[in-house]
Formats: sequence, C-alpha cells, structure tokens
Amino acid sequence: MRIYVVRHGARENSTEDSPLSPVGVEMSRATGVWLSGDGARLVRTIVTRRCRTGQTAWAIYAGLGLAPAAGPTIETRSGFPTGRGKLAAYLAELADTPGDVLLVVHHGTQRLLEREHGGARFAVPDENRAAAFRLEPAGEAWFCTAAWPGAPEA
Repeated sequence: MRIYVVRHGARENSTEDSPLSPVGVEMSRATGVWLSGDGARLVRTIVTRRCRTGQTAWAIYAGLGLAPAAGPTIETRSGFPTGRGKLAAYLAELADTPGDVLLVVHHGTQRLLEREHGGARFAVPDENRAAAFRLEPAGEAWFCTAAWPGAPEA
C-alpha cells in the first residue's frame, strides 16, 4: 500500500477555483506516466473541492492509460487536515486501503507532508506543479521513498 501525493497542475489563472491550463493538463498527464512506471495500482483517489484537483486526477488517469470509467472513483473533500499530527492521523486511516491511494492536493498540504515524512531530500522545486512523491508505511510511520519533480509553471 502506497500513497501518492500530487500537487495539482498549472492553472489557467489566479482565481480561487481556476481550472487547469492546457500546460497543467499535460504536466499532470506526465505525472500519470511516472506513476505508471512506478507500478502504481490506484484503488482510491481523493481530491479537494477545487476543480483543478479533480482535473489533475483525470489527466493522471490518462497518463496511466486508464479510461475515465476504468479509474477509481474520485472522492472529494473540502480539504485535507493540517496541523501537527492531524495529517499523520489521516494517513493512518488510509493505511487499511487494499491498494495505492492518490491524493491530489494544494501547495501547503504537499509541503507539510514533505517536511513531516522526509520528502525534502528529493529537492522538488517549490514552484513546480504536478510534482508527486510516494509515501510508504514503515510500522506506524510513513516515509517518502520516491519523487517526481513535475514542472515549473509556464
């Protein structure tokens, strides 16, 4: 069981619920190709209520070679729990999932997970979109074991 954490792709504009730009769709698709090469077997996908996170998930499915109906159902949350320990408790809840999980998140959540679980050593540039990292459990802890750099916003 692995958790893939992906920051959404580049967006069309700076409005609060901006959709992905064409570049954002392509960079998200490329992230899906990386996930495919990493052997991801997604059984659950969780996004926020912002349209760009759902669009990122669909583009990732395309990169994985999945037709929309063949991918896992996309669950929507109003956001991911933040604050010391809250995100770790959420990861623990996901640990019983019988396959890999995709979380499509925003910048702040991605950086928090990187800091708390060792992702900083992969040096994904802060401005990159559709960047991903893989978390794997080790006992009760989670560790970042691989990363995809994504791409800078054009």
